[in-house]
Amino acid sequence: MSPIPPRLAPYVPIANLIGAATGPQVEVVLHDTSSPLHSVVYVVNGHVTGRKVGQTFEHLFSDELKERASNGDLIDNYYFKVQGRTIRSSSLLLRGEDGRVFGAICINVDVTKITDAIRDLSSLLPGFALQGSAGSVQSAAAPAVPSVGSEFIGSMLDSLPERPTRRERLELIAFLEKKNVFAMRGALDLVATRLGVANVTVYSDIRYVKTHPEEFATS
Repeated sequence: MSPIPPRLAPYVPIANLIGAATGPQVEVVLHDTSSPLHSVVYVVNGHVTGRKVGQTFEHLFSDELKERASNGDLIDNYYFKVQGRTIRSSSLLLRGEDGRVFGAICINVDVTKITDAIRDLSSLLPGFALQGSAGSVQSAAAPAVPSVGSEFIGSMLDSLPERPTRRERLELIAFLEKKNVFAMRGALDLVATRLGVANVTVYSDIRYVKTHPEEFATS
């Protein structure tokens, strides 16, 4: 197991506490955003979604998270499916004294049995619309907060050397493209600005990684 980055070390006991207090159906994941391709540095109850140390983000750039955040750095109660299970997840961005994001703590709860029970019970009430049903993997809409995605992108770019090589730049572009980050409004402009290159350069990089996927299979 890789050593826990010093800034994330204080959150390990918190992750253990959450896991111990809530039970085996609750998974806690710590992410180091300075290492986006291998961001997972600590996992409690990894059997819930199969998360392992050394993996990357999976759901922090989901379509829903691109559109919403309910309370600043806290993105709570969004749902996704994995291995046939319904997972309710909440994520909190972690910032240093300089205000920059350096990590995230995510809590994933297996609510499959609960949603199945709600669906079974609601079938006994034909014609009755259950308001706010947890049986849906779509959570309530909330105002778009573009800064959430920007914080993650900025954190990733901060992890690069001051003058990244073309290969380093392409690896990051490949990672962002795989996560559909460039579907976010303004993402390409942000990446170009932070890398100090023209937009056309980023467009060219995106085309390259799309036409040479074998070079970035692990990105």
